[in-house]
Amino acid sequence: MNFPRRFAAPRGSKFIAGPVLHYVSPASGSNPSCAVLSVRRRRGQALRRQRLRHLEGLHLAEKTGQATWRLKPGWAKALRAMGRRGDIIRSLSAGLAPEQASVGVRFLEERGAEGAVFPGVVLSQGPVDELRDTRFLIVEDMRGAAWYVPARNLGPGEMPPKGAIVEVGVRPGEARKADHVIAGIAERSGGLYSDALHLAADPASSSAYRLAHKRRLEALRRSGIADRRADGIWEIPHDFLEQAAAFEAGKGDVSVRVRSWMALESQVNARALTWLDDVGAAGDGELSERVLTALRARLAFLQEEGLLGPDAQALSNAARVQLRAEELGRAGAREAGRSGRAQLMADDGQAFEGKFERTVDLAQGRMALVGNQKTFALVPWRHDLERYRGQSLILEQKARGAGWTFQPGRARGISR
Repeated sequence: MNFPRRFAAPRGSKFIAGPVLHYVSPASGSNPSCAVLSVRRRRGQALRRQRLRHLEGLHLAEKTGQATWRLKPGWAKALRAMGRRGDIIRSLSAGLAPEQASVGVRFLEERGAEGAVFPGVVLSQGPVDELRDTRFLIVEDMRGAAWYVPARNLGPGEMPPKGAIVEVGVRPGEARKADHVIAGIAERSGGLYSDALHLAADPASSSAYRLAHKRRLEALRRSGIADRRADGIWEIPHDFLEQAAAFEAGKGDVSVRVRSWMALESQVNARALTWLDDVGAAGDGELSERVLTALRARLAFLQEEGLLGPDAQALSNAARVQLRAEELGRAGAREAGRSGRAQLMADDGQAFEGKFERTVDLAQGRMALVGNQKTFALVPWRHDLERYRGQSLILEQKARGAGWTFQPGRARGISR
């Protein structure tokens, strides 16, 4: 049985194989060779004993005798996780309480049977590998525990800000939307993909959207799934989607779904329909102290505003509709004052063409601002819209009720 080199047992030690590992330090005089050990060898023995005492302090080893230790099953994996935790904590951005930064951050694999999906508050975020554009989130769950969440799969415009409410879950092992786009372009171009081929297939796609697909291919290339030629053109295998799905299944990645783009603290005094209002309506008793404090303050604010009765714990449907309309009206008024344009509402019964300019985060959700020289509209944002950022869209009123449907507009876009 092999022993890691830096923990190699010195001569005269006993190394006993079995269901657990034992390291027995040589006792003085137990072996005649001990008397002639060099100073260097004695120093090495002392360092190994000191290391085992350190592992004992980490609860990874147990002392079973005066000079005997038992290494616990899985000690090496646990030690690597501790080292990874230390590296991550040292690189955390500001926003964590001192006690969380020192001992509170845990890894998702530690949750075990606690649940694969959980909501939480984003406490912090930061880069993992800026060259590969990967980041992490620190998310506090409803029990007050802080979790390190890899954010490798978030596309353009999807990274939640500090204070946002997210739902963390397990990402199924299946090909991503970007993989299907790449496979479709490759099928029409003889197994090839490039930025130019993507632009030809989808003239309305933005450069940032196409860049996300090239980054995806770079990640897959490192696993031997796609090849990039010297001229920058990618060679896509015929079973690309199957390989991409197997790649995802082997990663054990997580999904991050934003439930509220507005920070928890900002929701307390917001005259708008917030995530806290839904939590209060659900009456969920398993909430962290952070969320409970915000919820109590929120209820007090709604009572002061006359939107909630003294004994009520949830908003009425009429109050919810009112708050949504007020927030959307204020956001439209701000944009109208800033740009001098008129806001177009979905119930105006008309279609118009405008450029997807930017996103606006409201308590009721993220909105996309689409506008031209004279008018603009705030429409619910969704991931598919990111492909048209900076490009032209045609908005049309839905057949039933208020809302919008989208379709690509002129490929040249609309200048302002």
